[in-house]
Amino acid sequence: MPILPLNVKILLIGGAVFVAFCIGWTVHGWKYDANLKKALQDTIELQQAYDRYAREVATKFQNQQAEQVVKYRTLKGKVKNVTDNRICFADSTALSVWNSALTGDLPKAPTGTTKETTSTNTATDAEVLENVVDNFEQAKQIRDQLNALIDWYENNELIGK
Repeated sequence: MPILPLNVKILLIGGAVFVAFCIGWTVHGWKYDANLKKALQDTIELQQAYDRYAREVATKFQNQQAEQVVKYRTLKGKVKNVTDNRICFADSTALSVWNSALTGDLPKAPTGTTKETTSTNTATDAEVLENVVDNFEQAKQIRDQLNALIDWYENNELIGK
């Protein structure tokens, strides 16, 4: 077996070290890329979970809004059932419409309200009840939006921990 000169041995050892370094660098790059890919996949999955949850909340909210609009429309229709000339809450049926507006339930009987005011300083049952129904409808929408925002915030805080 021939004996190699020293400088050739050094070159061969240096080449082997260089090849080992390049292979190690490549393997390290693969590991780094795999970890980065896993982190990106986890982030994408979390974002998709947030998106699904947001869609569910939005769908529930829209369904609730649609149901409330129907109830308030029905209440407004009941208010328009005018039968006499009484002013303000002159009877229990007018009061039941008020209570129905408070609870969001439909009244069981039409109310007896007046079509016209008897003086400039009074409001008819119909005017008062329509105003109440409109106010409660708007307050309900705002409350639902606020509750949905609070729920979303609390769930995102829990998911992020």
